[in-house]
Amino acid sequence: MDPLEKFIRDNKAAFDQHEPSDDLWEDIEANLDTLDDDASEEEIIKNTTSRSITISYRTLWRVAAVALLLLSSVAVWQYVERGQQANTAVTTVPLNEIDPELADAEAYYTAQIQEKREELIAIDPDALKAFDGELHELDELYDNLKEKLLSTADQEAIATAMIENLRIRIEILNRQIEILERYQQKKQENETQYL
Repeated sequence: MDPLEKFIRDNKAAFDQHEPSDDLWEDIEANLDTLDDDASEEEIIKNTTSRSITISYRTLWRVAAVALLLLSSVAVWQYVERGQQANTAVTTVPLNEIDPELADAEAYYTAQIQEKREELIAIDPDALKAFDGELHELDELYDNLKEKLLSTADQEAIATAMIENLRIRIEILNRQIEILERYQQKKQENETQYL
C-alpha cells in the first residue's frame, strides 16, 4: 500500500472535520453583489486572475541557449547554401570569358581526344573500357582545375595544368592505339606465316 494512501485512510476523520461552512456561498454572493456595477468585465477579470509568474535565471539561460542554437543553425545553413550557389555560379561561367586562349586550347584538345577515342573504338570496341577509369579520373581532375581557375590568383599555373591534363589524355589514347596496332600487326604476321 502506498504511504500516502495509508496516511489518508488513517486520518480520514480529521479531513472530514474541516468542511466549509454553510454560509460560504452566501458570502461569495454578497461579495459579488458589492462589486461595482460600473466595473467592466476586463477589470473584474484582471482583479480575479492576476497571478505572478516567476522564472528562474536557470530557465532563462536555457531559453537563451536554445534560441542561440537555433539562430546559429539557421546562419550555418544559409552560409552553406550561399557557398553552393557560388560554386554553381563558378562552374557556369564560360571558359572563353575567363581565358579565351585557354578556351581555344580546350576546344582543340577536346576534338583531338574525341578523334583518338573514335580511332581506338574503330580498332577494338572493347579497348576503351580497359582504361576508362583512368580517363574518368583525369576528367574529374580537369573539372576541379576548371573550378579553381576563378578562385585562384595564379590562373596561369591552373591553365597550364589543365592543358597538361588534356595532353596526358591524348598521350594515353595514342599509346593505347599504338599498342593495339602493333598487336593487330603481329596477329596478321602470325596468320600469314601459318598460311
